[in-house]
Amino acid sequence: DTLFKSQNLVIPLNTVNYHDEVVCYLQEFSPFNLLSKTVPAGVTSITFTPAELSVFTTGNSIYCTINLKKYNTQNLGGKYFRFESNCVNNFFVLVQN
Repeated sequence: DTLFKSQNLVIPLNTVNYHDEVVCYLQEFSPFNLLSKTVPAGVTSITFTPAELSVFTTGNSIYCTINLKKYNTQNLGGKYFRFESNCVNNFFVLVQN
């Protein structure tokens, strides 16, 4: 896939169910750059703007991670614990202008 720095990168979430929040990371390794956004359940997309994407180097590959998180709070022995389940999808995209 290709990421165009001159355009919004929109990650649709409208078909994603059974999560409490979604975290999206975009990571370039050399030079190191990292963008991340976290949205709660019910949000239909995550958008990275051209201004945000401008930190990435044209021609480099970016490592993308989409992490769906589900939380479960349990009372164990009078103490509350929050458990987290994750569903993670990783892929690379090529950066273009």
